[in-house]
Amino acid sequence: MKGAMFETVKNGQWPMVKEFNLVLGKKRTPGIKRFLRFVQAPQGQKIIKKGDAVPSKFKIDF
Repeated sequence: MKGAMFETVKNGQWPMVKEFNLVLGKKRTPGIKRFLRFVQAPQGQKIIKKGDAVPSKFKIDF
């Protein structure tokens, strides 16, 4: 997804959205924590964008 289309999805104007969720149990291993930090890091955000998705910010509460 490039340019104007990406921006319309990002700002909520695009009428069709597919959501993906991460469901975590109570046990948060060091590997899970590293993965969540990676998803929020620039490298992870770049991978999400390559998959034609709009990355979202979320709070990591350990």
